[in-house]
Amino acid sequence: MRFGNLGFASPSSLQRTSLVWIKPPHLHIKINTDGAWSPSKAAVSVIARDEFRSLLVAKVLLVKSFSPIESEFKAILEGLQLAKSFILDPIIIESDAKVALQVFNSVTRDLHGSIAYIETAQEIWKDLEDRYSQGNVSRIHQLKRDIELLNQGLMNVAAYFAKLKGLWDEMYALILEPVCICGATKDYVAEREREKLYQFLMGLNDNFNSIRSNILAIEPVPGINRAYALIIQEERHQSAASHRIVQI
Repeated sequence: MRFGNLGFASPSSLQRTSLVWIKPPHLHIKINTDGAWSPSKAAVSVIARDEFRSLLVAKVLLVKSFSPIESEFKAILEGLQLAKSFILDPIIIESDAKVALQVFNSVTRDLHGSIAYIETAQEIWKDLEDRYSQGNVSRIHQLKRDIELLNQGLMNVAAYFAKLKGLWDEMYALILEPVCICGATKDYVAEREREKLYQFLMGLNDNFNSIRSNILAIEPVPGINRAYALIIQEERHQSAASHRIVQI
């Protein structure tokens, strides 16, 4: 992947991090990057070492990020900026973010027509974000549709909830969450949790109609985990009652 025409040192390759530090080729500098993310904060770390594993420079900073993969992207970009600032060349960027590396390794092929005109790491990120967000819109729409259509059917409650949670996790990883100090983030999260609760309850089979109504009548409305625990408890009661009837 070439960045020489952008003013960056040119990484010889981008690869995944192994459990053991692998020595870079002779006269190469290895830059290890990592991104950390949580709903409340995100950070990136960058460490540059020579072939003898001597520490050359290290950097850790907080960043604005909406998902784990975005944090990994920004960590790689920070590694490129570090290489430019300290004139590190040639370099190898190493990360444990497989998806991020796949995207970056495809830049030369997929974005070749526009990448030569991009001057900074921030502009590279914006270009990638704009292009890949189009695919996110379609995927988010499909995930919303899948969630709407999902119901318990022949699944037990645990299997139904696990499938629903998998769809939620994928969808909300693609949706940008508002970040501000005005309270919008808190309101957004609260509304999202209420929506998940209703989606879960409405997809249950009819034998849970009574407990579903009871949960929806609780003030304040319980969280999704509490509701799940109540439904599991009811499922066990129904199973035990059914077993007693069969024995009689």
